[in-house]
Amino acid sequence: MKKLLVFAAILTIVALASAPAFAFYVNVVECRVAGGGQNPLYTQSGPAVSSGKSTAAPLAGWTGGTLSGTGNYYAGDTTPVKWGEWAFTPTTTGYYNVYGTWVNVTAAQNMPPTWTVRSADADVTASPSQTSGGNAWNLLATGKKFIAGTTYKTKLATPGTNTAGKRASFDSVAWAASAPTAVTNTAPGNGATDIPLTGAGNDLTWTAGSFNSFFDVFCDVNPTPTTKVGADLAGTVTSFDPDSLPLLSSTTYYWKVVAKNVDRSADGAIWSFKTVPEPGSMLALGTGLIGLFGFIRRRRA
Repeated sequence: MKKLLVFAAILTIVALASAPAFAFYVNVVECRVAGGGQNPLYTQSGPAVSSGKSTAAPLAGWTGGTLSGTGNYYAGDTTPVKWGEWAFTPTTTGYYNVYGTWVNVTAAQNMPPTWTVRSADADVTASPSQTSGGNAWNLLATGKKFIAGTTYKTKLATPGTNTAGKRASFDSVAWAASAPTAVTNTAPGNGATDIPLTGAGNDLTWTAGSFNSFFDVFCDVNPTPTTKVGADLAGTVTSFDPDSLPLLSSTTYYWKVVAKNVDRSADGAIWSFKTVPEPGSMLALGTGLIGLFGFIRRRRA
């Protein structure tokens, strides 16, 4: 047990020294700055400016304050197709939800825009109605994968030209980490016994949930395990080999896997297994059985 605790302490120190910072939340990026000027992170193709302004509250976790600016952009009213484009370069690889907000427009003005969300796996196009969902964050795409250090764009465009009396209005766009779902443990079975100390048959395995970018594995003799034996395993890894811990014989271990995505996490179920008995105890058991059978034979004789 002493060896196990020392090894776990070393692993924890290494994990703290090398793990990326997960206290990360993508701030809301507006298409305009205070006073209504154009945000340098945003490019556009000639939309006009309206006095309307989204009053959506900041997304949970955003520390940037309330939405700024004096108005929003709109396009339509017999003008050619117009568009706005937001750029996003994440610092942490993971899955993100993309949101947009706008002011309400009347049914007569309603002109559903087209949002195109570009990501590492597949683009998503959404065309939400603007007569509903105004002044709120509307979900445009769920669980889109973005790679750290790569720039992605979310583009909004009006769907047609020369549409008198029609208007598409847009205000801001946001990216936020998708909430991961917990893994499903697969082996060893919960409560399994006679698990070997090394070699085949003692790997901890699981099936990944949704939006799992990284995994932490916990394993020790506590019913609620707190010893991190595997840190920031890639989302494609679904097993952990405990050979190097090392495991002790005749011992019950408890383990769980924590799924992580950017700055969010989900704990998996806690399972247990018991390792094989010590070789000495098996020998003693065998010797005792032999002696018992010898005694029975002598009594019968």
